[in-house]
Parts: sequence; structure tokens; C-alpha cells
Amino acid sequence: HKTIAVSKKTADQIIRLPFIKKKIETIHNGTEAFELASQIESRNFLAPQVHEKVWIGTISELHPNKGLDYLIESFAPLVDKYSNIALVIVGGGEEESNLKKLAEELNLGERITFAGFKANAKKYLGAFDIFTLTSRTEALPYAILESGIASLPTVASWVGGIPEIITNGESGILINPEKTSELTDALDSLIAQPELRQRLGRELNKNVTQNFSIQKMVKETAELY
Repeated sequence: HKTIAVSKKTADQIIRLPFIKKKIETIHNGTEAFELASQIESRNFLAPQVHEKVWIGTISELHPNKGLDYLIESFAPLVDKYSNIALVIVGGGEEESNLKKLAEELNLGERITFAGFKANAKKYLGAFDIFTLTSRTEALPYAILESGIASLPTVASWVGGIPEIITNGESGILINPEKTSELTDALDSLIAQPELRQRLGRELNKNVTQNFSIQKMVKETAELY
């Protein structure tokens, strides 16, 4: 009788299906506070061999849709400018060998760490100074909600329901990941400006806490039924 879309963008994409236009309801995914390990504990758990001060990171399935090739290519120009940065990719998947090969081709083998799959990885989000999600396609990703709970400044693709979570320039930075220079510039600005990182992380936390709680999601779902 009803079809629930997890974002307004998803609803717009499926509204053309037959007999469904009047049945669609949008209910955003919701999350709640979770245990966060300290930065020291998180870094020792994820990648103890990495000693750079500023960590750019993501937790993601290593799948073509996640656009991690864009992230690696965008990270390359930054390593000559900053000696204290590292890219840490948490997750496993079919693209792992291809992504590692790309990192080696760009001479980034020592600056990019593939930490592999980690159970309950969100607990260790505190390891990162900057969070990224450079996907080619998304609905409404929990990864962004979780980075918000962790108050992380986030650079994410302008796709799917992500702009419904992040207001560009206010609670994060939205980019077209295919334009790697745009992604590089966004990361550069966050590396160089700790105060900007703090402000964006704080605003994302406020928005996620207020508007994307699991209580709100459950309430709206129960009311629909």
C-alpha cells in the first residue's frame, strides 16, 4: 500500500514507476549515539604503523560505486604539499587489488593504508581528522550519519540523498567526485584550516542529532503503518 523511500532523491527517482506515485513516502534513515574510542585507541587499532598527524579516512565497501579511485587520485597532489597527512581506507571488497595498484602507480604506497574490514568500524571514527565519501551513487548513506555522530568534517559527493544531510559549506563540503581537482581543493582547505574542520563537524553533528535520529525514523514508520 505504501513504498518508503529513504531520501527525497530516491523518491524522485522511483516516482515514474507504474502505480506508485501516490504511494511513496519519504522517511530518512536514522541513527543514534554509539560508543566512540579515543583517537589514540582508534589509530592504534586501525593502522598503528601510520604516524602522520592528519588522517583523511573513509569506511567503505571497496566497490566501484564508492568512487575510491577518485579519492586516491585527488589525494595524490596533496602529498607533496603536506608531509604530515595520510589516507586510511577501512573496508574490504572486490576493488581492493585495483585500488592498491592505483596507489602504487601514483607512488602513494607509503601514504595510503588499506586497513581492511573491521567489525564495528564506526567505533573507531575518532581516528580520522577528515571523513570522506566520494561515491558515484548513494541513497541516504549511514556512513555520513555516523560521521556526523562523531562530529567529523565530511567531504562527500553531491549525489543521492547526501545533500539532504549536508548543506554545502555549512555542515560539510559537497563535491563532484569526477572533478578530482574539486575534491583535492576541498581536502586542501580542511587540512589547512583546523577551525573549519571543527565548525563543519560541529554543524553536521547538530543536524544529524536533530533531524536523523533513529527515534524519528521509528516514529514516522510507525505512524505510516
